[in-house]
Amino acid sequence: MEASLENINKKAFGISILKKIIVVVFYFLMMNVISTPLLRAIYNANTGIDQNLFSAIAQYIVYIPILIVAIILCKDEIKYGFSANAKMKYIQPLVFVLIGVVACYFANYIGSFISSLFSYGDNSANQEAIEEIYLSKYGLLLILDVCIIGPVVEELIFRGCIQRGLVKLRIHPIIAIIITSIIFGFIHVFDAGDYTQVFPYIFMGLALGSIFYKSDSIVESTIVHILLNTISTSLIFVLPIIQNGGF
Repeated sequence: MEASLENINKKAFGISILKKIIVVVFYFLMMNVISTPLLRAIYNANTGIDQNLFSAIAQYIVYIPILIVAIILCKDEIKYGFSANAKMKYIQPLVFVLIGVVACYFANYIGSFISSLFSYGDNSANQEAIEEIYLSKYGLLLILDVCIIGPVVEELIFRGCIQRGLVKLRIHPIIAIIITSIIFGFIHVFDAGDYTQVFPYIFMGLALGSIFYKSDSIVESTIVHILLNTISTSLIFVLPIIQNGGF
């Protein structure tokens, strides 16, 4: 009987690990194989489409199947992440969000400093590509994706599915946060190949992962992620106006 239960546990453990691997690999393939080379090939075959418009639409095309796969394979972990938030008192989520925003900016500063030791550029290629689309006439199409859809999908996958899944498999929470943050960082810079800029993403992942772990809820880390991206997006539009003499 005990041997039978042990075999069942091992099987369940293996299936759970396999699900997390599938989610990571699928996310990677969609973002770096489907989103870039394949969609670029489609764009080149239809030269009448504006490149910035096509790039903005492409983000929606890849995020939808990623979200579907994550929900199917990690529904238990994701469900837990949302249900835990309902147990908090009203002030607690706000405190976690405020601490999270400060922690993420501090983490980004540390990561950027480390990156500056290995690179002469101020922005990663990934960030520069996004800013180019922002400043085009189709920039508004990307705002919803970067400020809302992107953070929601990424938190569901990296914190809700991967990090929570690793902890559920009895991996120490700190190790789970580190593993998730490293994956989070390298996936963001892989396509651009600018690996010196991986540190800000890793440190941001550490901060978001810590908020998720301490709050035991995916809602707070998602709100923090949304706020960070929204503030960064706003600065892209506001700074040029300020530099040119005001509004």
